Amino acid sequence: MKKSLLIVAALLSLTFGYSQTKKPVTKKIASTQSSTKASTKVAEVNAAEVTSAEETAPVAGKAPIEFSEAKHSFGKVPQGVPVTYYFSFKNTSSTPVVIESATAQCGCTTPEYPKGAIAKGTSEKIKVTYNAASMGSFTKQVTIKVAKYADPIILTIDGEVLPKEEKKEGGK
Repeated sequence: MKKSLLIVAALLSLTFGYSQTKKPVTKKIASTQSSTKASTKVAEVNAAEVTSAEETAPVAGKAPIEFSEAKHSFGKVPQGVPVTYYFSFKNTSSTPVVIESATAQCGCTTPEYPKGAIAKGTSEKIKVTYNAASMGSFTKQVTIKVAKYADPIILTIDGEVLPKEEKKEGGK
């Protein structure tokens, strides 16, 4: 009997709780003049939202920065000796640009890029370092994302890591 009473009480509290949830309140507009003002206001808000979305949406196409080269070959490098290359680029647009990110393909490659706005016509560099820890051929990519542009820029490094030569003792 006690179980039955508990079940009934639980069901009643759930039903009561459900009926107390907030429901959207709608108001009827009394006159056509108020209705016209309301639709104008809704149209103004929607236009502002569209304009705001257009300003923040990425532009399709290539970012307005040009690299002197997008690929660098380190050739043969000794194992355990990090190698670095600076990719030079120029802002070719009529406005400043910002690099949002430079992301390496893996942890063995580390890109460093300018963090602030790059003025129109200004040249800058992106530093890419490869740690050369593993022997063998390598090809690594760094993806550059420029604010307001949908298409990323891909920089590539490659080379071959050879075993590090050990120094002979006694000068021989």
